[in-house]
Amino acid sequence: MKPKSLSSFVVGFKSNVSRKIGFSIWQRNYYEHIIRNDIELKKYRQYVIDNPEKWDEDEENPNKIEIYNENK
Repeated sequence: MKPKSLSSFVVGFKSNVSRKIGFSIWQRNYYEHIIRNDIELKKYRQYVIDNPEKWDEDEENPNKIEIYNENK
């Protein structure tokens, strides 16, 4: 990992936040992607807009089990 790179910044940020709150809230990995044209930009912008609506069904949502159990 290069010093002063995006990767080193993200690692440091996650580490500091986790230390302050006493546990980790982060997904283990992330990936970088360079948006190369307007079509990709539009696609990723739409993803960011639409994605929160899918949280109730997300496998990593800790409330999903509770929501499921309340509906029984």
